[in-house]
Amino acid sequence: MRAEIFVVAWLLFFFLSALHLFLPGAGATATVSPASLTPAWCAWCAAGFTPRFRAHGGTDAENLALQNVQARLRMVLSYLNAQLLTTAQGVSGGASLLVLGSGNVDECLRGYLTKYDCSSADINPIGALSFFEA
Repeated sequence: MRAEIFVVAWLLFFFLSALHLFLPGAGATATVSPASLTPAWCAWCAAGFTPRFRAHGGTDAENLALQNVQARLRMVLSYLNAQLLTTAQGVSGGASLLVLGSGNVDECLRGYLTKYDCSSADINPIGALSFFEA
């Protein structure tokens, strides 16, 4: 299924005359280490608390919070790439690329999404499709 999604994405970008970047590790397998989320200004860090995934003995609340960070971090990195890629390629004028989202209508209607994740992109080409149509 992942290969099919990659091919469809490539075709979409080809027909739009756009640039398609495949970023390994930017998908669902991207990981966040709880240690990377512990800056000095963090209130729960000052209390000596470090969140853990459920698989490592954490609670459901910790697990959900860390998963939400992963989803939001993917979106932040997508926007970072969209803003800096044109500069890196030497395009003048400070142009920025649009970020495409991958949320579908079922996720939106059921509330099965993370605020500020892939549901908050500039354009969502499959936003009106159900899970089975996408």
